Amino acid sequence: QQQQQQQEEEGQKEEDDDDDGDEVHNKEKKKKEKKKEKKNEKNNKKKKRQMVRWIPLDVDDVTRISLHNSKITQKPQPQHLSPVRCVVYAGEVLYLPSLWYHQVSQRGITIAVNYWFDMHFGLKWTLLQYLEQTSKAMTTTTTTTTTT
Repeated sequence: QQQQQQQEEEGQKEEDDDDDGDEVHNKEKKKKEKKKEKKNEKNNKKKKRQMVRWIPLDVDDVTRISLHNSKITQKPQPQHLSPVRCVVYAGEVLYLPSLWYHQVSQRGITIAVNYWFDMHFGLKWTLLQYLEQTSKAMTTTTTTTTTT
């Protein structure tokens, strides 16, 4: 009986030791998960900051292009634009470079697969965005100051 009781006590101690190991393992696992979450949050914030302008474009009537503060209304003039039309058949691929204006339409039952490569704009893009935002802020401030 004593031997059996000793074995049970030893088994209980081993289980307690295992529980401590599990707790340590779980804590480490939770720390790793929190690190991943923080990293994902940072990545999501970075992705949200990079924005590309969307322009409502009707290629059938280029004189009706409604652009808000866009360079396309200055050079070239919209009435001088000539759209390029193409037909993409089953199994074919159409590649459009980053930031190209385009309009797509389908006939009949169609499955279209789009893939957007992550664009690494670099310092020039960042500088352009900064200058545009700064000039807008200055214009708003000047307008507000002038009207008051």
